[in-house]
Amino acid sequence: MREFTIEPGGNTPRHKHSHPHIVKWLSGNGSIHGVGGMERKMEEGMSAFIPGGEEHQFTNTSDKNCSFLCIIPNPDRME
Repeated sequence: MREFTIEPGGNTPRHKHSHPHIVKWLSGNGSIHGVGGMERKMEEGMSAFIPGGEEHQFTNTSDKNCSFLCIIPNPDRME
């Protein structure tokens, strides 16, 4: 599990990786671009699933820092 913080108006680079992960939005408002080719609005308490190999990007759309957790499954336990 990793926690990320994005400043107002900021975003992560578009990226992808082989593992799936779950995103738990902790604070602020934002969006996830690219999941299924769509933009998903996110706010405190919401969660999203990002499949492995899916290009995506996180954006802060609020006037304060936003933060979220990326929860990555343990590949040793995946079948």
